[in-house]
Amino acid sequence: MAGTEAAAGTEAALLALSSAQLDAEQLAALSDAERERYEYLKAHIMPTLSASLQALTRERERRQEARPGEPAPLELFPLNALSFVAQNLMRRNPQHQTRAATE
Repeated sequence: MAGTEAAAGTEAALLALSSAQLDAEQLAALSDAERERYEYLKAHIMPTLSASLQALTRERERRQEARPGEPAPLELFPLNALSFVAQNLMRRNPQHQTRAATE
């Protein structure tokens, strides 16, 4: 039950993160440099970060599934969330994929 509640909370947080947008008043209050950074983050960083965090959530849920008579996979192989997200970001980085393909 607690795992389901945590997954629902994580899913809600990811949804809020991926759809985070400034309203017109907040956007108007930004300087030109801040607006450029915001637009860059929104266009290039957030889609990749959101997808990586969703993959982390799916992997954690998969690892929490226990089979009868066996310890939970998460207990056998702990999930390092920071490492998982970092590796996922590298795999999803279009510039990294281009360099890897040319090497």
